[in-house]
Amino acid sequence: METVVQNSEGPVLPSKGKKRKWIYAKKPSGTLYNYRQIVGYGLLLFLFLVSFYQGKWKSIPDVQYCGA
Repeated sequence: METVVQNSEGPVLPSKGKKRKWIYAKKPSGTLYNYRQIVGYGLLLFLFLVSFYQGKWKSIPDVQYCGA
């Protein structure tokens, strides 16, 4: 049993060798998209460089808790 699909060009049978019409997304553009890309690449660069940091970090002082 073949499934018949109705479209503007008439019925299309799968066995007739018709190919699909693919729909592709548009490439994003605009000022906010460009800023978002810059911020994203900046954060990636920051995280990459921080992984090689050998200096001394200022740590939060240890808090002494009363035993409960």
